[in-house]
Amino acid sequence: MARTSKVYEEKDAECTNLTHELGKMALDRQRLQKQLLDAVARAEALNEEKNDAQMRIEALTSENVHFEQLTSALRNDVLVAEERTSKIKEHAQGTLARANDEISSNHEQLTQSRHNEEALKAQLAKADARSRSLQIQFESMKRQNTELLELCEGL
Repeated sequence: MARTSKVYEEKDAECTNLTHELGKMALDRQRLQKQLLDAVARAEALNEEKNDAQMRIEALTSENVHFEQLTSALRNDVLVAEERTSKIKEHAQGTLARANDEISSNHEQLTQSRHNEEALKAQLAKADARSRSLQIQFESMKRQNTELLELCEGL
């Protein structure tokens, strides 16, 4: 019986050790389950962050494409504006050159007209002087004719 009791004691000690070991394993299992739940929660949070980041990346990519399109459109607008400005400038320079030529021509014509006016005034003054001289001669000859007629009538 001593042997049986020793076997029982050994079995009881083994059962106690196994129960103790099972308790440790249960605690380890609970701890590992908690770690697993924490890891799953972190993974879900990271997955949400990843999804948010992907959505932001997509939004930023879309915005970047939009800005690139705007930049391209603005560059085209600038090129068109530069071309228009260049054409307007060329037209203005051509118009200015023609206006300057016309002003020069008009100035030359005015100068020539003034010279002609002065020449005509000089001719007019000469003609007036000659006309007065002829008028004086005419009056003088008229008087002489009157005197001669009076002499002839008196004879």
